[in-house]
Amino acid sequence: SEAALAAFDAVICQVQEKGISADELEQLKVKWRSDYYATLESGRGNYLPKYGLMHLLACFTLFDDEPQLVNTILEGFLAVTPGQVHSVAKKYLRNEKRAIVFRIPAKTGSPAGVKEAA
Repeated sequence: SEAALAAFDAVICQVQEKGISADELEQLKVKWRSDYYATLESGRGNYLPKYGLMHLLACFTLFDDEPQLVNTILEGFLAVTPGQVHSVAKKYLRNEKRAIVFRIPAKTGSPAGVKEAA
């Protein structure tokens, strides 16, 4: 856990100090766009096709009262610049502003609430 946290901190520190390159950001945008379209097309098996689209429409309607965001929200994400990433990293990705949860597996043995036969 500590090694993973140290590796995470090193990457965040580098972004805070140097930012990211336009090429790195472009790769992220390609991945984001791909994931977004995959979400729109995703379903819940044959019984609920286009679940992702329905879910996003419901969320945009409920929280923003703008279901049409499903067609335009991607543009905002794709308009992000390397300078904006650098600025946000410096302002918000600070150690004193974070909460860390270390998930530690339960001890092996009998499941909780199950008594072993004597």
